[in-house]
Amino acid sequence: ADFNGFDFVISLGGDGTVLYAARNATKIGIPVFPVNLGEFGFIASIQPDEWQKELKVFLDGKAVFEKRALLKVEVKREGKRVYSSLSLNDAVISAERGVSTMMLGVKRNGLPLCDLKADGLIVSTPTGSTAYSAAAGGPILSPEVDAFVLTPLNSFSLSSRPIVLSPDSNLEIHVEKSRSRGICITVDGQEPFAVSAGDVIIISMNRK
Repeated sequence: ADFNGFDFVISLGGDGTVLYAARNATKIGIPVFPVNLGEFGFIASIQPDEWQKELKVFLDGKAVFEKRALLKVEVKREGKRVYSSLSLNDAVISAERGVSTMMLGVKRNGLPLCDLKADGLIVSTPTGSTAYSAAAGGPILSPEVDAFVLTPLNSFSLSSRPIVLSPDSNLEIHVEKSRSRGICITVDGQEPFAVSAGDVIIISMNRK
């Protein structure tokens, strides 16, 4: 979506709609006004019966803006960037279909952090820490905390636990050779991208 030329975005739907709007709105630095028309509205916090009142407050310049951290996600293949996106919730590395164990080598700021044999890996923002990451046993972070979370999915190592990472962390996730097929990285549950052995997934806090 091209939001250029607009001052703000109104999202009508659930949290998924907000996630989509936020990834595009943040590129040009405009806010999202989230009206909840879906089943779940943890992020889409403005209810249908109060949108007119809240919109007037917003247009009058009296609204309180809440900033949320985003992740910058890239995939490099043979040294070339083949995928790039922003994430308000999480980036999930997993099998496209069913459950399949994979090998992932994780570096933080150029130094080895861990080697994972697992069903996948979730990297989440504080906003996303209440979603899939929490269901997988990850910690819940308050939205204003300047950090992000790495949560393995069903790791085969007892020493592999969820890790809270400082905002200066630059993650390099190396997809190693394994018997797993059909691995992908999915941003905010909406943007799957197929990866294969040799690819490097780079994730950091978006500072723009």
